[in-house]
Amino acid sequence: MVLDSDPEFMVVICNHCYYQTVYAESTPAMMNVQARWAPAIQAAAVTQLVGELEDSKSSGFASFASLFRQALSSSQS
Repeated sequence: MVLDSDPEFMVVICNHCYYQTVYAESTPAMMNVQARWAPAIQAAAVTQLVGELEDSKSSGFASFASLFRQALSSSQS
């Protein structure tokens, strides 16, 4: 890929198996990248949270509120 100008932003998207680098030449282009990727990132975050809640459920937590608080506190540490 040949860029017409130097990019202002570089975003590295990675998981356990691979990584991909995305370049954006301007702030509007970066906002476009974020708008396109936001639904996938949000879905992945919610899926991870639900998985953590399910794991916590088997260790004796009773209510959804306590599961949610426990998941939030573990994600901040």
